[in-house]
Amino acid sequence: MGASNLPRSASVPKGAKGASSPNGPRSTPNGLDSTARRASTHAPDPVPTRRFLPIVSTAEKEGRKALNRLRRAVEKSKREVEALRGALCHAEGEDFPATDYEDVMKNLMEIEDFLDREAARLQEKVLHAGGLEPGRVRRGSSA
Repeated sequence: MGASNLPRSASVPKGAKGASSPNGPRSTPNGLDSTARRASTHAPDPVPTRRFLPIVSTAEKEGRKALNRLRRAVEKSKREVEALRGALCHAEGEDFPATDYEDVMKNLMEIEDFLDREAARLQEKVLHAGGLEPGRVRRGSSA
């Protein structure tokens, strides 16, 4: 029982010479094997200039996305608490703990206020990084 009875992947380790075909590395029309061609076509990245740098970093984008996800989750939580309140209030009558539900809604509104402050802080940071003063930017035409 020789190596010829084994599957190709078992007889030649991955990445070894000749692994791409029985006759060795495949050549391309320009005479280079595929790995040499890949290396020769990728020029090093140019040095980034100020013009090409993004104003908003990836961390800031992810932060903004996380803020929006959390805001949607809080809004959904408020709707679900209201639905639960409506169902249980009707079922329990006078035994319903209305003050507990009011406290929960108050806490959710505090979370929304926190999210608003964080969104404003992040926006100011992004505007400052872009060279703009936060107070000078207006949305829409309010003239």
